[in-house]
Amino acid sequence: MTLDDWLRAARLARRDEARGLTLVWLGGHGVHAVDDQGREVSFWNIASHDAEATEAEVLASMDAAIATGGYP
Repeated sequence: MTLDDWLRAARLARRDEARGLTLVWLGGHGVHAVDDQGREVSFWNIASHDAEATEAEVLASMDAAIATGGYP
């Protein structure tokens, strides 16, 4: 996938300019961190595998990762 593909599929996205990453939530329980070429460089769960994370949970997790640089 290209970065554009990720962004078209995203329900939410945030940019980490300092690290050159785009954080993408497609729905479901986790967040993908992708580089400018669209390669996934990190993924982390926010909710259990049988539950969908809320938008508020996703945004809070994305903002925390951007602020700290703490990507799994």
